[in-house]
Amino acid sequence: AFLVSQPVNVEYLTGFKSSNGYVLLTPERTIVFTDGRYETALNVLAKEQGFTAASLAKGLGKELSRWCRTLGVHKLAYEATHFTVASFKALERKTRALKWMPEKQWVMHVRMIKEPGEIDLMRTAITAADKAFKSIKPGEWVGLKEWEAAELLLARMKHYAAVKGWPVVPSFNFIIASGENAAVPHHAPDST
Repeated sequence: AFLVSQPVNVEYLTGFKSSNGYVLLTPERTIVFTDGRYETALNVLAKEQGFTAASLAKGLGKELSRWCRTLGVHKLAYEATHFTVASFKALERKTRALKWMPEKQWVMHVRMIKEPGEIDLMRTAITAADKAFKSIKPGEWVGLKEWEAAELLLARMKHYAAVKGWPVVPSFNFIIASGENAAVPHHAPDST
């Protein structure tokens, strides 16, 4: 069994986007845990995707222990590169019956292998972004704040995608920088 805790990996495996989500993968079941803020959204997605939604009301340690007992899980791999030492030690104390096994990049390796449907989605996203970027005339950028340029690009992407009947949800935040921000790696658009 495997415990996924990195938010981007939780989303990749289940479609569930949350700042507090965990996935317990077993050969028999997939259980996704979250707190009360996200439970309604998780329940809807669980019905659509066919996994089990679970609450973190009693804390991850107690809920994980309960599900592992129910499913007969005694060994549990986890994303060692995501947990801090302190948070892992706290979880380990609450799940004494489990033998924990650190795993570094399992989900990342799975994510690198793309199925034909994923490749098609990537091509669609690239086409929408490319068309949107090309639709903005060189002079349209002049005088815009960075955040306004980001909004302009997003609006064009949404427009182009809507014409084609495609959904648009950017995978990553835009990196738009001008002036002295132009040399800042991964700069978030601001009022510059």
